[in-house]
Amino acid sequence: MKRWIIILITFPLFTILHAQNRGLSSYEYWIDRNYDNHKKVSLSQVEENISFSIDTKDLIEGIHDISLRIQDTDGNWSGIVSSYYFVTRYKRNEGTRVTSCEYWIDDDYTQRRTADVSGESFALTLDMMQLHSGMHTVSLRMKDDKNNFTGIVRSYCFVRPVPEQTAGEVVSCEYWIDNDFAQRKTVSVSGENIALALDMSELTNGKHTISMRVTNEQGNYSGVITDSFYKFSVEEEAGKIVACEYWTDEDFANKKEVAIGNDGTVTFSIDASSQTDGMHMLSWRIRDDKGKYGGLNSSMYFKHTTVAPAEDITWYQYWWNDRADMAVRNEVTDKGVFTLEDIVEVPDYVEESKDMETGIAEFHILFGNDKGIISNIITETVTDKIPPTSHMNPLPSTQETSRQELSWSGTDKWSGVMDYTVYVYNDIEEQFVPYVENTSDTVITYYCSQKDHVVKFFVIARDSMGNVEPMKTEAETEVRFMYVDVYPPTTELQASSETVNVGEAVELTWRSIDDSNDIAVTNIYYSEDDRPLILWKTVAGESTATFKGKAGSTYHFIVTACDTEGNLEKPNIAKAVKVHFNN
Repeated sequence: MKRWIIILITFPLFTILHAQNRGLSSYEYWIDRNYDNHKKVSLSQVEENISFSIDTKDLIEGIHDISLRIQDTDGNWSGIVSSYYFVTRYKRNEGTRVTSCEYWIDDDYTQRRTADVSGESFALTLDMMQLHSGMHTVSLRMKDDKNNFTGIVRSYCFVRPVPEQTAGEVVSCEYWIDNDFAQRKTVSVSGENIALALDMSELTNGKHTISMRVTNEQGNYSGVITDSFYKFSVEEEAGKIVACEYWTDEDFANKKEVAIGNDGTVTFSIDASSQTDGMHMLSWRIRDDKGKYGGLNSSMYFKHTTVAPAEDITWYQYWWNDRADMAVRNEVTDKGVFTLEDIVEVPDYVEESKDMETGIAEFHILFGNDKGIISNIITETVTDKIPPTSHMNPLPSTQETSRQELSWSGTDKWSGVMDYTVYVYNDIEEQFVPYVENTSDTVITYYCSQKDHVVKFFVIARDSMGNVEPMKTEAETEVRFMYVDVYPPTTELQASSETVNVGEAVELTWRSIDDSNDIAVTNIYYSEDDRPLILWKTVAGESTATFKGKAGSTYHFIVTACDTEGNLEKPNIAKAVKVHFNN
């Protein structure tokens, strides 16, 4: 069911008009710089705040701005106050109620904010005045009364200060995407900033450009300013749960699947007739209509079969290790041949016990009949066969450097996690391959040498009993490396000697390092007797040079490099090499 979001806007009246104790007579407001469609509202008295609602049913989803100015009783207008807000239309599952939303700017999820949602409207305003110039994103997701989140909805906006003009006040701005000047759009400009709300639904994923120019009141255009930005796929909403897979012991190859009803319940039975008496394991996981699987769940169960008439057996009792004081007793009411196939959870005191080796325990069970006869105690040594679970921690959607820290965690209640293997998707082989194997670390650094490249990861855990988490079929997290190298190379310089005899030369040797690009050229500077630095020469493809100085003079040498992206290392006098030429 679609719902329209009504934005409730409140502006404080802290203008100079109020400060001078003038009466306020009216205010005007308009949406998305469209002053031609402004609305004017009268004020009957001096108020501390102005509150009004905006019907957004005709607005596209995404970021919009609202502007307001106030008029006093003398006809004077205040300056214009602008604010930003986010419009979205959320879907609600039957039987649930949306209670709140989370939203954040760009990739700063740690600074996310929460807003309550009541009925079909909620207030969500965005302060973007402190953002740097360029492209930004706003991400939002809804939460219902069952603490389930929807998928993430993202919208884009472009923020740039109005370029300074000397020939009149700026009144409008033209902008266009990529090279499509024919489809350019024009917005009115007032104040010191331009904020453009962009509809990117029709753009392909990847790199794009936005170009803009402003017009002053005389109709003169500024130069064109162009910036680059990237568009990525919006995270899909969570799918509907449709099926459950299950298997016994470690027989994943013969797993079975049952459908999950519309009420969200699932029921299945296990045919244990061919299984041996003793302890077994049941594992299951759910799947949605998008083919994505949930986490793994596992439990143990004990099978025992007797040909004695069921009316003879009236109860059974079981316990773990030597903790008979923690025994569990159940009554038997089945008729016919008796078969015990109870689910038996390994209790905490067994998993935490130090009486036996980690991951090993003894299970004891006995039976009683209606004549008061008690069977012998059946004892079985049980080892942990339940694999651990693990997950990668979320990554930012984009990374502007060549390095990304990966982290993960895992749990195994009984045996304990021993190590992890991290998998990365290989585009050439089109499959996930190990990136680091059998490591006990939970943090590593991944290096990517490709630009505008998406890298996907998942992690698999192994416990101390050798149980390995089932192989995953899809990424748990991913990051796009879209970095533009802005880091200059670093250079280390050495001289063949600190003192050189007159008429001889000193040999300079250097080594330049850049993390992602080749070295284009190298600049060699020197300072003679503490005078200012002089660029001696620029070389390419060389790492040595010889220099002859004046007798009795002291020289300081600095070598800097420039990479193929044009990032130039700056001269640093603290790294200078000192050489004295003797008389």
